Amino acid sequence: MTDAEFVILSLIYEQPLHGYQIEKEITRRNMRTWTDLSTSSIYYILKRLENKGFIEKLAAADSQAGVPRREFNVTAEGRKAWKAATLHALSQPRITYTNFLMGLHNLAAIPPAEALAAVKQYRQWLEEDLQRQKNELDQLSVSFFPLDVLFDYGFVLGEAELAFLTHLISRLEKMVEES
Repeated sequence: MTDAEFVILSLIYEQPLHGYQIEKEITRRNMRTWTDLSTSSIYYILKRLENKGFIEKLAAADSQAGVPRREFNVTAEGRKAWKAATLHALSQPRITYTNFLMGLHNLAAIPPAEALAAVKQYRQWLEEDLQRQKNELDQLSVSFFPLDVLFDYGFVLGEAELAFLTHLISRLEKMVEES
């Protein structure tokens, strides 16, 4: 199961939803900060989940502008797949690598002053992004488990990365002074 399928299956697992409701939940929960899921792919993924037998269409729900909305519900097979995917994600998370690691790998070939400026720029962006996320969390008034845990996890990782960047900046500043 792809990550995008897992996200959508998880939302439908909570309650039957149609495509537009899924989009609204992804936006409301700020899920795009940690998932790679575009609005245009939701209906394609719903069809794939349906073809796999993980979800099924319910009778037409409400209609908006005369267009009936079909909600989806998780099937018994989908519940099994969801549980297996959840336990797998918790016990064997996929390590995500970024191009930042390649940047670190190539540091020796970059003049220290240029590397310092680039890393400071990244640290500033990260500080602003963490503050933006904290502001969004305050606006969401999220206080229910497990959504608050997702934000906590992101903040802990962000703070750890900020500490690393501060340490790296200190090392690069010494290199600049010595050159």
